Amino acid sequence: MAGSSIAFSMSLSAPNPVDWKLSANAPAGMQIDGNGLVKWPEAIAGKYSITAAATDRVTGLSGKGSITLNTSPAKNTVQIESAKITGEAGKVLIYKVRAQPAYSLSFALDKNAPRGLSVIAHTGTMIWEKPVAGTYDFKVTAADTKTAATAIADIHVQINSASQSAGPQINATSIVGVAGFPLASVVGVMGPGASSIRINISGTPAGMSFSAVGAGILIRWRKPVSGSYTLVITATDNNGLSSQASVPVSVN
Repeated sequence: MAGSSIAFSMSLSAPNPVDWKLSANAPAGMQIDGNGLVKWPEAIAGKYSITAAATDRVTGLSGKGSITLNTSPAKNTVQIESAKITGEAGKVLIYKVRAQPAYSLSFALDKNAPRGLSVIAHTGTMIWEKPVAGTYDFKVTAADTKTAATAIADIHVQINSASQSAGPQINATSIVGVAGFPLASVVGVMGPGASSIRINISGTPAGMSFSAVGAGILIRWRKPVSGSYTLVITATDNNGLSSQASVPVSVN
């Protein structure tokens, strides 16, 4: 199965030690050792016909054997969330697609994505430098680069003019702290026309906590650790509209 480890031994009858070699069309990552043990740590889905050659170290005589592999695709473990995103005409729109696993995924937009909107393939971050007012529906695909498993999500983007409500509003600034000293900051979250807002925060370092305070979120970190971090805050209101903001955190 794709993504799993495969190992098997080649059988041989020879009076002297031999050197083994796989043919040039062997899939990437497959190797054979001096004992004829073939290993493939992370198999890739597909059908393969390979040749293993053994050469007698004393006489120079050689022989070949054929290997046929049919590796089935792995069970689809890719999960990706659909989203309703709002923005304002003329203002940069940035949204990170939520998907699992968080590693080894490659993202792509279909042909219905609006002109100018792109996605960073290895992160799933969609960027639209100059959004145009309107409503757009398209799909984003997440593909596991190791197993070839894929998942597709529906994306709805609503770009409002400056005079229209644009869903939840997130007001955040960069957070700076000192290692070992308690850190606290508030991120404002408002939802014009909404009765409730659901918050999701990713990229949080160990030990950081969050709590609701007024019209926002109180961020606390009792013992910050030196480094640079980026919190990705996603706010979704009861109307299904979402906004997202990235909050840089720097601890010196």
